[in-house]
Amino acid sequence: MESLATQQKIVMHQILDKKQVELVEKTCRYLTAHLDRKCSLAGVALLMGTNRNRLAISFRVVAGCGVFEWLRDQRMIKAKYLLLHSNKSAQQIACDVGYSNSANFSTAFRRKYGVSPRQQRRNGLLPLASVEGAVNTPVPNSSQH
Repeated sequence: MESLATQQKIVMHQILDKKQVELVEKTCRYLTAHLDRKCSLAGVALLMGTNRNRLAISFRVVAGCGVFEWLRDQRMIKAKYLLLHSNKSAQQIACDVGYSNSANFSTAFRRKYGVSPRQQRRNGLLPLASVEGAVNTPVPNSSQH
């Protein structure tokens, strides 16, 4: 039979996990709503009411990646969607997803998808269903908890 101390540790661990999940989900909602803004880990942590270490650790535990890796992926998903489903210029899309320099945006896009934004728009390689809702997915690996 487990001791009271062991049971309390188990309960605390479950509570911490729940709090980590809530923190990461709240952070993802904020970042998704502000993809066009530059941000720092310390600034986001402050807005979330925590510190940068706790946010970084929670994000790794819950999402399975770093805050900015997740943010970069969300920016690229939205950029790809906009390239395929809007008439905005690549430069405007770059600004919409937080890149002030369109060359940096093009490099990041090519690194992620293997084609330039221009090629992506021309080829139209991705059906709408595969990006629908992707930007609003709060936590990539939340099924782990």
